[in-house]
Amino acid sequence: MNKNNNKENDNFPQESFKEKILEQMKSSKEIPDSSVKSEENDELNTEDKHVDYNIIVDKIPEPNISNDDDMEITENITDDELEVVDNTSKNSEELNDSLLIDDLFNTDNTDFSNSETIVPELTEAENIKKDDALRTYSKRTNEAVNDKGDETSYSASDDLDKISENDNHDQRNDSTMQSHSRRDQKRKQKSIASKIIATISTILLILIVIAGFLGYRFWSTSTMPLDSKNTSYKSVEIPEGSGNKLIGNILEKNGIIKSATVFQYYTKFKSSGNFKSGYYNFSPSMNLDQISDKLIEGGTEKPQDPVLGKVVIPEGYTLEQISDAITINSSSDDKKGKTPFTKDEFLKVISDDNFIKNMKEKYPLLMESLPEKKDVKYQLEGYLFPATYDYSDKTTVESLIEDMIFTMNTNLSPYYDQIKSNDLSVNEVLSLSALVEKEGANDEDRRKIAQVFYNRLNKDMPLQSNIAILYAEGKSGKKTTLKEDATIDTNIDSPYNLYVHTGFGPGPVANPGISAIKAVMNPKANDYLYFVADVTTGEVHYSKTLEEHEEQVQKYVNDQIK
Repeated sequence: MNKNNNKENDNFPQESFKEKILEQMKSSKEIPDSSVKSEENDELNTEDKHVDYNIIVDKIPEPNISNDDDMEITENITDDELEVVDNTSKNSEELNDSLLIDDLFNTDNTDFSNSETIVPELTEAENIKKDDALRTYSKRTNEAVNDKGDETSYSASDDLDKISENDNHDQRNDSTMQSHSRRDQKRKQKSIASKIIATISTILLILIVIAGFLGYRFWSTSTMPLDSKNTSYKSVEIPEGSGNKLIGNILEKNGIIKSATVFQYYTKFKSSGNFKSGYYNFSPSMNLDQISDKLIEGGTEKPQDPVLGKVVIPEGYTLEQISDAITINSSSDDKKGKTPFTKDEFLKVISDDNFIKNMKEKYPLLMESLPEKKDVKYQLEGYLFPATYDYSDKTTVESLIEDMIFTMNTNLSPYYDQIKSNDLSVNEVLSLSALVEKEGANDEDRRKIAQVFYNRLNKDMPLQSNIAILYAEGKSGKKTTLKEDATIDTNIDSPYNLYVHTGFGPGPVANPGISAIKAVMNPKANDYLYFVADVTTGEVHYSKTLEEHEEQVQKYVNDQIK
């Protein structure tokens, strides 16, 4: 009785535990009952035997996920998501495990009440091992099921889930592809936009460079003469109160400049202003600087003949030098442009008796002491004032020479009364001024030299000027060496030999400027009788006695030219 009771007690938990496991496996694997029973009957062993549970446990396979699962999972990873894959081979192994359990308990669905099968009575230690084996198997099975989740299920719902997951995966793939496509499209759009921007920037840069070049070229050409070859002049009136803008418009309208706007900004940039009103003669050959300078100088109250050019006569020039100077247009770019005047025509006019007579009548105070023609080389030598003279298309040689005589008369007019009160003549003043002009290098020396000449004249001593001898020799105004200047012929037979003849000489030997004239009219008082210039430095040394003078001549002249 006790034995049977023990058997029943032992079988009860074994059977219920087995059924529990089978139910779990059925629910997860859906194994048909018939197949289970069939396999259980085939494997049932009714013989009385001793079970080694440790061996059985060792035979129970470890639940795992095969390498095929790993490969399939890996192959189906998309966007970090894993798709669960069925593993049919593993299901088969677990099914075999169930059969081993049946064999372990030596039970099936057979009615044991009618069976004579003898189940060996288990010892307490064997029951413990059996329970441990069952628990170990159950644990491993549950872990495998938990780890794999629903991946080993063959149910229709699981298949639908897998299909759904596959659809979701495909949708995710489509979404990912669409996302990648959108990103690629955006990248392409950005690339196209960048290329368009780069192209536009390049075009703008090129346009800016071209515009800058054209602007610079327009600016530079607008400041140059409108037509450098057109030397004709046009009379232009600038109204009083005209600003730079209005003046520019007037000049552009009259064909003098290219752009009124450029003239306005150019004169503003150059700080040119205070332009004066009046009548001006402008030429298209003038640049903006020349036009601005003329506007600053001022115009005339009445229209003047347009100026074609300028003739420059330096101080101390002789008439022969002037005859060369009038042929050169000093206003030309190279200062070598030709005027309509000739040297021969000039020398012919200044020697013409009718012309000289006409000048005497026009300028009596200037010409009252004019020397006789037979006594001088040129009667009008010294009577033409050195200055810069404009000429127009109406200017003639006669009018140009008269303009020079007129200017000399204008500069001497303040001194006519003084000349008369000093018991001097205009011819004497001009003769002495010509010597002072050539002997002195600056205003201070000219005043001292003028006084030395007065001191010698007062003592009835010859002036002893080398300049007069050079003029008599025809070398005045020409390049001479120091030796030639120091070795002049002091015995030359000429009224200009002031080493022999006393007084002022027959007439001027050059055409003096206003500085020399002022020096003669206002000399610096001194008691010197001699002077000599250092031939190397030009410095003038003065002395009171002949001995001192000879020492200085030896030191500053003779010793220098050896």
